Amino acid sequence: MQEFLPSDPIRVFVTSPSSLMRPILFVLVLLLSSSTSFSQLVKVLDFGEIYSTYDWSAESKAELRADLGDVLAEKVITLSNESAWPKGIADLAARAQNRARMDDYIIFYLTTVKEHIAILFVPAIENRGMPEHMRPKGDIYFLIGLRAVDMEADAAESDAGDASGFQSAEGFAAQLDQIVQDYPNDFINLIGELLEEDGENLSYTYASYVNLEGSTMATFYEDLYYENTSYHADFPGSEDHSEGLKTYYELIRRIETTNLSSCSLLKAEEYVDGRVHHQSFSAYDPGGNLGIGFQGMVVGVYLAQGEVFDEEGQLVSYWYPVLSVYKE
Repeated sequence: MQEFLPSDPIRVFVTSPSSLMRPILFVLVLLLSSSTSFSQLVKVLDFGEIYSTYDWSAESKAELRADLGDVLAEKVITLSNESAWPKGIADLAARAQNRARMDDYIIFYLTTVKEHIAILFVPAIENRGMPEHMRPKGDIYFLIGLRAVDMEADAAESDAGDASGFQSAEGFAAQLDQIVQDYPNDFINLIGELLEEDGENLSYTYASYVNLEGSTMATFYEDLYYENTSYHADFPGSEDHSEGLKTYYELIRRIETTNLSSCSLLKAEEYVDGRVHHQSFSAYDPGGNLGIGFQGMVVGVYLAQGEVFDEEGQLVSYWYPVLSVYKE
């Protein structure tokens, strides 16, 4: 069934999570097709074009399986129905009531069926900052009329602010400076909503109000046992280790050319263990007057090995850089 809601534009964008403490991240289904780039964020122009209970014909199913493979196609068919969605969007009345917060979903384009219906991917891992009643417990999918999806959307524009009134700086260098400046305060001014709680290990993961330019996810990780809070931002990677390594070194170059207002950064010798790389920069002051709040601070880049499903539904390695700001 297709439904109709007010048609003002909806912005779809990246907020973020990740942690150096968790080097193996399951980056689910973002690179599943040889013909489609699943890292493409999109803007939904009219959520009234959504199909909440799509009637999959044998022809449509065959087209989907040919494009995505049997494993992913079955997930799309099962999880694109409103019965699989969070309570806050599980029926027309709920979607109308929560219309404003639907703007905050992070959504990726997968493919198109019947030439006019876009298949959109809503990953649970990147939508953990949503209110509980709208937060997917697992990955879900939307089917929306293709005319209501802007494939040229610039998601970066949504990184500039947050509903809290906080304004993120613009550009990688200014954003990194903003994060480092709040390090002595345990990032208290930049920490957003609680995303995950691990009571057994006394650790908590929070959303971030600052998403580094080019990153796909960003979070703060608080460890009460060690009394330490750290910032982590994931950047795009590749199944090809050499391509992931290029992104890793590009990120290091950007740090090297960044001038921080609170301290300088001293580059350490790169640590390499097999195919895993780690480059750290320690806070220091050339004049020996490093502020006490910045002592022990490290900005690090880590080439992490995660896993993704390929188009045949098999897990394959995925290499992606993580930038962290943490206490040594």
